[in-house]
Amino acid sequence: MAATLKRETGLVGAVLLGLGSMLGSGVFVSIGLAEDMVGWGVLPAILLAAVVAGCNALSSAQLAASHAKAGGTYEYGYVFLSPAAGFTAGTMFLLAKSASAATAALAFAAYLDALIETDLPLVPVALTLVAALTVMIQAGLRRANWLNAVIVLLV
Repeated sequence: MAATLKRETGLVGAVLLGLGSMLGSGVFVSIGLAEDMVGWGVLPAILLAAVVAGCNALSSAQLAASHAKAGGTYEYGYVFLSPAAGFTAGTMFLLAKSASAATAALAFAAYLDALIETDLPLVPVALTLVAALTVMIQAGLRRANWLNAVIVLLV
């Protein structure tokens, strides 16, 4: 019998998890970089991104409401398209989340370096942060989500 995924996060936890991701790599990293590149044009780009993200959120919510089973992107692709499409969708989701986490970790290292006014090696600091958070998530998603909620509320 195949192992099944178990839901660990409720609505509030899922919303806070999304907010943590958006604040971490979106607000603190991407907007600053985009503003440096395009100046005032970043505002229309943010509005366009908000519309696209809203459509994505509504589509995902509809799928989740219609087919309430853990697995998200992978599960929907597997069931409605093919096992290969499900695998591809799940892999792309993991890669996107990994890129987001790496970006946020590097930004954290850069902010820490500026705060303590030293020459920290950014990549090792970022990798240490990712490793520490990975260990915390392995200890339990609910605990990790609690830490995420605290950070989001502080921000």
